[in-house]
Amino acid sequence: MKFRSACTAVAVVCLLSPARLSADVIIDWNNVMLDAISQLPPLYREPFVLKHLQDWSYAQIGDALGLPIDTVETRLVRARRLLREQLAGKV
Repeated sequence: MKFRSACTAVAVVCLLSPARLSADVIIDWNNVMLDAISQLPPLYREPFVLKHLQDWSYAQIGDALGLPIDTVETRLVRARRLLREQLAGKV
């Protein structure tokens, strides 16, 4: 999986308290996030990666995957919910 930026998966964490995070913590968190994303079912992982790691619009994702925009939005909501569940207690 190719990512737009090495810090993309941890951007939220970096914004919350950048001065408190060591490089090791950022690398560990990045690995946890990437592992959680890789465990998503492909149905949800593909639009999630395109939207949040590649910065594609809903329309671009819909065109690429042959889906209506409403379906793209629904799959992204479900992907985020699954990630929240997977990461509960790890953060």
